[in-house]
Amino acid sequence: MSLEATGVITEIMKVQKGKSNDGKQWEKQEFLIDTGDKYNPIICFQVFGKQNISDLLSAREIDDKVTVKFNLGSKEHEGKYYHNVSAWSIKKVVE
Repeated sequence: MSLEATGVITEIMKVQKGKSNDGKQWEKQEFLIDTGDKYNPIICFQVFGKQNISDLLSAREIDDKVTVKFNLGSKEHEGKYYHNVSAWSIKKVVE
């Protein structure tokens, strides 16, 4: 499933790094946009992978208006479900 949201970047968090169970290194970075919607206007997205972080987020700044294309996913861990909002395209809106 691929979805799209437009809003203003309000925060770009620091890159998080770790190691998977099979020993592979990983990186992800999260950012927030404010869609301006009446209910639940703030969305936290994640960008996964060093190259994707560089390609998608390096040119973005706080207060940029962007359109984000993303996928939703869920993973179960010890009986609880965790959701990911994974961005795969971030385009600056030119007005």
